[in-house]
Amino acid sequence: MTLQALRAWAAVACTAGASAVGAACSPAVETAPIGADAAPARDASTLVDGSPGGATAAAEQACQTFAYQMCSYLQSCSATSLQNRFGDTATCQTVQLGTCLNSQRAPSTGASPAKATGCVDALSTWLCSDFLYGQNVPPACQTATGSLANGGSCGVNQQCQSGYCALPPNGACGTCAAMPPVGASCAEFVCPRSLACVAATQTCAAYAEQGASCSASQPCLDGVTCVGATATAPGTCEVGVATANSPCVFTGAGCDFYAGLACNALTGECETAQLQPPGAACGVVANQSASCIAGTCLRGACVANIPIGGVCDIASGPACISSSRCFVTSDGGTTGTCQLEGAFACP
Repeated sequence: MTLQALRAWAAVACTAGASAVGAACSPAVETAPIGADAAPARDASTLVDGSPGGATAAAEQACQTFAYQMCSYLQSCSATSLQNRFGDTATCQTVQLGTCLNSQRAPSTGASPAKATGCVDALSTWLCSDFLYGQNVPPACQTATGSLANGGSCGVNQQCQSGYCALPPNGACGTCAAMPPVGASCAEFVCPRSLACVAATQTCAAYAEQGASCSASQPCLDGVTCVGATATAPGTCEVGVATANSPCVFTGAGCDFYAGLACNALTGECETAQLQPPGAACGVVANQSASCIAGTCLRGACVANIPIGGVCDIASGPACISSSRCFVTSDGGTTGTCQLEGAFACP
């Protein structure tokens, strides 16, 4: 479905009250919220962390549209991905809105309403196969750079001339720095979004693409499986089968999860993937790998991910909702609150 067709469908769906069953509604056509999934209305005088002031009316409108379109596009590319990451479109929109507003209200930011609108206009050129994995980002959607030189205090990447804010893994404030290369340490600072922090080595690594070598220290792209790796030999990044009822290898790449499929270990065929609600069993369930709806699989059961503002624990979990991090409140501690980057002013 093209973005233009998606917009037309959404306008019709929302006027019919489809938001009650998970359809994303445009700010221009959304009817009154229905049910628990509806996101609370906010105005331009309220920041994402609830404090007064900060976002202009233009930024608010641009970010509302940005959030709606990003989540609508995610829904059209993979309803399974949206449900797995956020649970529902209302939560997705809340997260995307907060991310957009935080980047625009930050001091010295390069983000702007015009750039948010430009990214929306470029969505139709972003293939779903790239969009789902954050690859081949259109120029209009790439990180805008700000005016802060290296060493300046920052909370979001858009404040820095380099496009990179060196943030502690569980902290809200960092300093602008040169973009870390492959092999840089991630023990004290987060990797840039294009790299993964490998736990075993505490270094930033580039994601391996389909057909490339992979191992515990060389991860594959999100959605691509490392097959055949051992403690002494690398494996190969493979893509799962994307057609229902087709043969698959349960211990191999399996089936394309973002296509809503999972490999049945008993039949050896791709079938509809199970997404389990909080409290339900996860892991291997009914002969397939069952994931959670916006949750973490802990000790064989799904536990809902912590919402923005909720109390989190980096030692015991569960994880924060997608796109947010657990900001630990004291040095040496493990508890804090789940927040989006830029939620707090940095000195």
